[in-house]
Amino acid sequence: GSDLPMAAMCEYSAYHSYVFPQQAESVFSRGVMLDGLNERELQRWKDRYYFLMQKLAYATGKTQVLVRNASDTARIPHLLSLFPNAKFVYIARDPYEMVRATHERWESMCRLWSLQDYDLAVLHEQSFEFCEQLIRRYLNDRSKIPAGHLTQVRFEDLRDDPVGSMRQIYDDLAIAGGADAALQWKIVAETTTRSLAG
Repeated sequence: GSDLPMAAMCEYSAYHSYVFPQQAESVFSRGVMLDGLNERELQRWKDRYYFLMQKLAYATGKTQVLVRNASDTARIPHLLSLFPNAKFVYIARDPYEMVRATHERWESMCRLWSLQDYDLAVLHEQSFEFCEQLIRRYLNDRSKIPAGHLTQVRFEDLRDDPVGSMRQIYDDLAIAGGADAALQWKIVAETTTRSLAG
């Protein structure tokens, strides 16, 4: 996702909570939800995000880039202000599975990166709150996405039938080249669905 490179570029990234877990709530509120940012701070986030997307486009030689980032679930209005023609794929997942994966991430990332003492039980409890806030924000903001620019797929469908799910995404979003890309989807399906699970 984009949060890792963003952590190197500014203070607004979920990854800072792994380094400073005692500030996880503040990092989530400001760095993920972008709540409480003043105009200058929000513009700083937008400038860095736009620059990152430019770098990705340049590196791939593409005019469109695909970003998989759970934090962006909370940022729909800000993303649309930067990219009015952006298209969104929401991968719906059992919230309990989401939280379980988040718990595993807390354990592994804090072990590697934390500069503070931390209590995993506290972080696990916060994970429920964070996931709920992300989902509520998405449900509240998804109506702001222009018609034809949002599709939703279930994680289980993407895992069990990646080619069919990708075909649905291409069709729903009117993305050209779906038929030609079907073979590539088959080749990368196993690797991609494995990485989605984390």
